[in-house]
Amino acid sequence: MTGTLKVQDGDKLFYDSGEGRFVCLFRYGVIGFFNMPFGEEENYIQKILPYCQQADKAPFREEMSLNLNGEQDQVEFNRISLKNSDIGAVKIVMINLAHSVVLDDFTQTAENLLEDTNHHTRYLEEKGKISLKGKKLIRYIARVMNIKNRIAENTNILDNSDITWENERLYRLDMELKINFDINDRHRYMEDQLATVKENLELFKDIMQHRESTILEWIIIILILIEVIDTFWLKFY
Repeated sequence: MTGTLKVQDGDKLFYDSGEGRFVCLFRYGVIGFFNMPFGEEENYIQKILPYCQQADKAPFREEMSLNLNGEQDQVEFNRISLKNSDIGAVKIVMINLAHSVVLDDFTQTAENLLEDTNHHTRYLEEKGKISLKGKKLIRYIARVMNIKNRIAENTNILDNSDITWENERLYRLDMELKINFDINDRHRYMEDQLATVKENLELFKDIMQHRESTILEWIIIILILIEVIDTFWLKFY
């Protein structure tokens, strides 16, 4: 990776590429560019791809127009003005853009899970039984939980960056960007979808357990009946 490493922590690697250009690699699989020509963006991406475990063929992408050395920091629809491009302000912009992109990805995943679960609930409504049984249901629940856990591991995105705690300018910029990208509302929407999926899976699990319990009760009743019949047979014959 070309450039000077400025920040390295558990969530990101932040590089200064010179001439007011920056690159940030985020732990949850997002690459952020600041003031970088499109051709150079593609060069960076091609260098990084060999080190990626899994790369989307059609990744989510989000951009904002940038105006440096403005009269004041100002966030507008798809446009941001900065008084200066100090590293703190650059990091706040890139972090919020990355958060918006990863929310797009996770929201799409949550919507797909909900649609898949709705398919099984419609089958339950129409047929009166669940389409997933036994190991298939267990594997499906495990797959959903793995996805949910992956999302939970990476949704610390509502936390303010540490650099905003003692800097009023960066705090205001961070808040304005979160409002502009609807970070809080989109996060709640995603959480509501995952909660619905979880509720449906719990229903499927309860139905399966009730069915197995009913079968077990009938087996016990049949065994008792056989024992009674055998006892009477031995007594009278």
